[in-house]
Amino acid sequence: MEPSTSQSHSSSSVGLTVNRTDPSFAEKQQYSVPRVGIGRRPLHYTGNDGWASRIGYRTLYATAIGAGAGLSVGIFKGTSYLRWMGSASANFALITAGFCGAQELVREIRAADPDDPLNCIPGGLISGAALGRLHGGPARALPCALLFAVVGTGLQYGNSQLQEYRLRRFIEIQNPELVPMKETAIEPEVDVEKWKFPEWFPIQVLDEEAATKRKVEKELEFKMRRQSANINFRRSCCTLPV
Repeated sequence: MEPSTSQSHSSSSVGLTVNRTDPSFAEKQQYSVPRVGIGRRPLHYTGNDGWASRIGYRTLYATAIGAGAGLSVGIFKGTSYLRWMGSASANFALITAGFCGAQELVREIRAADPDDPLNCIPGGLISGAALGRLHGGPARALPCALLFAVVGTGLQYGNSQLQEYRLRRFIEIQNPELVPMKETAIEPEVDVEKWKFPEWFPIQVLDEEAATKRKVEKELEFKMRRQSANINFRRSCCTLPV
């Protein structure tokens, strides 16, 4: 009975063995991210680090921009610019805080990267609908939601492109040898036949060689005419009566 038991055990364990020397298995183990839970969240998710600073800094920047816009409007209208500054800065701060808070909420639910532009679409819809409903009633909820989603996604995408450009420029300045040289294609010279006047036209445009030839011909013609005039003058002097 023992040999049969050992044989059955070895045969059942054959299907469970994994070739750990396989490169594909090692690559999968190296690059796979362990996920747990119903939403398949990463086991060691660090995207929520610094969420308060992201909301706070962006709100402060928006408050400063709103204050500057209110000051400009107040000076342009010639009214109390302090009132315009306070109103514009408060509105900018409220909008930015609501949008960034909704964006961080969506990011936490999706367990995505903080700079992922896809977090802005539902975040803009949520914050825009809520703020539009509070300030303008049910009729303003949908337009504000669409406006926040479009503008917020555009700003986030532009910010990510700007950061990528700045990083690329920094790398190019620090390591110019890593920048590939741009190959300039040398286009072959193509002889383009220029348009010319017809031969019967009284005005002709001559090239350099033809112009030189024409000048020489005119000088020879002038010399011949002068010689002919001198000969005729001498003949006329000889034939005069004394």
